Amino acid sequence: MKAAVVLALGVSAAPLATAHTLLSKLYIDEVSQGDGTCLRMPEDGSKTTSPVDGLESDDMACGANGDTPAAFVCSAPAGATLTFEFRAWPDASNPGAIDPSHVGPCSIYVKKVDDPLNDPASGAGWVKLWHEGYNEDTGKWCVDNLIANKGLLSFELPSGLAKGNYLVRSEILALHQAHSKGDPQYYVSCAQVHVEEGPRTFDVPDKYKVSIPGHVDGSEKGNTFDVWEPKWPYLDLGCWAAVEACFAQGDKCFNPTPPTGVKNCDLWNEKLCKVIQSRCEDGEFEGPPEVELEEVTNPAPGYIPKAVNSGAADGSYEPRGTDLDGEISKGAVKDERVIGHATSAAGAASTPKPKLWRKRARR
Repeated sequence: MKAAVVLALGVSAAPLATAHTLLSKLYIDEVSQGDGTCLRMPEDGSKTTSPVDGLESDDMACGANGDTPAAFVCSAPAGATLTFEFRAWPDASNPGAIDPSHVGPCSIYVKKVDDPLNDPASGAGWVKLWHEGYNEDTGKWCVDNLIANKGLLSFELPSGLAKGNYLVRSEILALHQAHSKGDPQYYVSCAQVHVEEGPRTFDVPDKYKVSIPGHVDGSEKGNTFDVWEPKWPYLDLGCWAAVEACFAQGDKCFNPTPPTGVKNCDLWNEKLCKVIQSRCEDGEFEGPPEVELEEVTNPAPGYIPKAVNSGAADGSYEPRGTDLDGEISKGAVKDERVIGHATSAAGAASTPKPKLWRKRARR
C-alpha cells in the first residue's frame, strides 16, 4: 500500500556529484511508495550521494545518518517484489543512476528489528539475501546492469521471511579506485519495511548473520580488485567465510563422535567443504556447490519384514494376544487408540502396559 505521506529528500540546493548514487525511491510489487518514503536518508546535502567514509564506520549499515529512522514504514506482503531506484541526482533533476566507471558488485541484506522507528541499523543480525558480481558470460558487472535498467534493481523477499519489521539494505561496491588508491567505495542505503502474512518465525543460524560494520575490512580480494587491468575471475566477497562456516559445521559432526562412526562427517567435508575451498583457491567461487550427498551406511542385514501391526495406519489393525488384564483376546477387539501390544505371556510380563483406555473384550 502506498504511504499516505511522501517524505522530502532533505537534499539542499548544493550541487551533487554526478558520479555517485543514492537509493531514492522504493517500489513494492511495482507500486511506487513515493520519493524518499520509508528510506533512511543522509542529512548533509553536500554528501547525499557520497560513498561511506570508512569501512569501520556505523554508516556502513545504512549510509550517512543511517541510525536515524525514516518517518514511515512501508508494508509488503510475504514474497513481495521490491524495486530500488538509484539516482545520481536524488531529486531526479537530471537523468542517470551512477557513473559508468563505477563498476562493481551489488548485494541485498535484511535485518529484523522490533521497532524500525527507534532501533539502530548498525550492529549484528544482518543476513545477505542476494549478490551479483561480474558475469563472465555477458562481460557485465552488476553496476552495468543497474545502469542498463535505468537505476532500477528488483528482488523478491523470501516467502519464508517471518512477519515483522525489517531494514532492507542495498550495497553497491564501486571498484574503480579499489586497487590504485586502496579505496573500495561503498554506497549503502536502507528501506524500512513491514512484512505481512509471513510465518511467525524465521530462525537464521547465527553463522549466516553478520555484523555491519565488521562484515568487511577492505583487505579482501573482492575489495582490492583491479578493474582496469583485471586478473579474472573476480572473487566475490564471502568466499573464505563460506569455507570456514562449512568446516565449522562439520566439526560439530565429529564432536562428540557417534558410536556409529563418522563416515558421513567425512563425506560432508570431502564433497562440500573441500569443494568450496578448492573453488576459492582457483577463483571460481559462485556460491556453495549444488551437490547431492548420498548417505554412507551399511546395508540392511536382510529383507525388511512386514510391519508387526500392519493396518494401524488406516485403522484396520486387529490386535491379538493378551488383553490389558492378562486375559486372552480372540481378535474381536479393535481399538484405534492402542499403539502397543504384548504378543506373548513373556512379552506381557516385560512390556509396560500402555497408558491408554481400551475397550474390554466380552467373554
